[in-house]
Amino acid sequence: LQRQRIEYWTKRLDHTLTHTQTSSQLIYLVDGAVLALLAFVVEKLRPPVIGIAFLTIPIFFLALLNYYHASLIKCQHAWYKAIDSRLLELLGNEERLKLEPSELGGTHEIYRRMHLVIATFLGLSAAVIACYALFSIYAH
Repeated sequence: LQRQRIEYWTKRLDHTLTHTQTSSQLIYLVDGAVLALLAFVVEKLRPPVIGIAFLTIPIFFLALLNYYHASLIKCQHAWYKAIDSRLLELLGNEERLKLEPSELGGTHEIYRRMHLVIATFLGLSAAVIACYALFSIYAH
């Protein structure tokens, strides 16, 4: 029974880590694809200023997705810690590895902060582009 419990929680831990890795790969793919498409549209199609204003919508969407991803990473970290604690409990409270803490926090926290920075940058970029487009429209 003890072995089955350990296998179960080990599987859950693996699932948590895999889910975090997969979702991170997906968000990077989506960010790159959407931004590349927008760069292509601006470079090749040269839309009018109003068209550039509409391009801010997918940029805001990416900002929102990255914010949600940062929240997901925080949630996954909570799962990871809980499962890790449960495994240690089942193993007889074996001691955790003593690692020198980073000034930025653990791995999950660093990833979460990275996505918050990306979300903030995308949101500000979209706002600047929208303001530029609106000022250009009203200037003519």
